[in-house]
Amino acid sequence: ALEDDLMNRQDMELIHRALALNMLCYNSLTRGALDRALHYGQLAIHAFRNGNADFGAMHLYTHIGQAAYFNGDCFGAAEAYDQLIAEAQRNIGKGSDLDAVGQVLNAELLSMNGNEEAAGEALGWALPHLERHDTWFDLLAAGFMAEQRILLLKGDQVAAHASIDRVHAVAR
Repeated sequence: ALEDDLMNRQDMELIHRALALNMLCYNSLTRGALDRALHYGQLAIHAFRNGNADFGAMHLYTHIGQAAYFNGDCFGAAEAYDQLIAEAQRNIGKGSDLDAVGQVLNAELLSMNGNEEAAGEALGWALPHLERHDTWFDLLAAGFMAEQRILLLKGDQVAAHASIDRVHAVAR
């Protein structure tokens, strides 16, 4: 239905188009159609930018990064997360919700690539920030999994168990 909506371009406002492309990107991502998610994500970013809706464009880097990551493209995921972080810090401010989202997703990637120190540094402020604010479960899962990976690789079983207790509290 969204694709049909996009085909009917008569009198469609640019932001309406951008939102439809955003939903196609997200829906493709959740269904595992990763190439389609990347395609629709890039189109949505361009549409949001053309409509001067920078926040809409910025948040798409989460979807593009995740699509690249799940597709095995760690370099593409890192580029998307770095872009999200840079734009969030420049346009909204360092320490903002969107900055925290980018930091947590990037920390997941860093921890998977063996850079536990940098991942732990980012998670140190960003994960508690997301815990205190309204967020998506997949972002919390990415952060908590990265945190578990780091703690277990360090051999800190006590901190890993404490982290799981925090996960239960946040989930409630």
